[in-house]
Amino acid sequence: MNIKLVTLNLRHDKPDPGNNAWTVRKNAIVALINHYKPDIIGTQEGKAHQLLDLHRLLPNYQSVGCDRTGTGTNEHCAIFYHTQRLNCIETGDFFLSNTPEIPGSISSEWGNPLPRMVSWAIFTLAGESKTLTCVNTHLDYKSAKARELGAELIRDRLTPFHPENTYLFLTGDFNADPGTV
Repeated sequence: MNIKLVTLNLRHDKPDPGNNAWTVRKNAIVALINHYKPDIIGTQEGKAHQLLDLHRLLPNYQSVGCDRTGTGTNEHCAIFYHTQRLNCIETGDFFLSNTPEIPGSISSEWGNPLPRMVSWAIFTLAGESKTLTCVNTHLDYKSAKARELGAELIRDRLTPFHPENTYLFLTGDFNADPGTV
């Protein structure tokens, strides 16, 4: 299998000067994607209007994944995929907490101040008998305990994806310092 994956923290859109402004960054992101032509892009921190910008500028890509609150207005862990190469057959989301099925859920004992989540998608690829599963996340920036418990929950949730049936890829912003993983 020959597949190109990229993980990309879009950095939420906030008032920034110069090159940090979303109006500038989005063009650099599109140029990067057009240059490397990845099949899958795991994004983090994208708000709905940022994802819409990317859809307008990258017509060969679609995306899956909800936002971290379930309202559609907050940050997403969207997975973009090249529609001419991949066919999406199943998607899902879960939240990094003691109640992973509840959108926006936070477990106070984990120590994370914001909801954290995972989006996943299963794809078929022409000429391959196995499917391709991409799992995308954004772990907490503040709490090491939340990162550890989130990683454990992700591992546990990946168990049903049997490697004999699918290629499994994990993308994300793990907020890890060098040497801590």
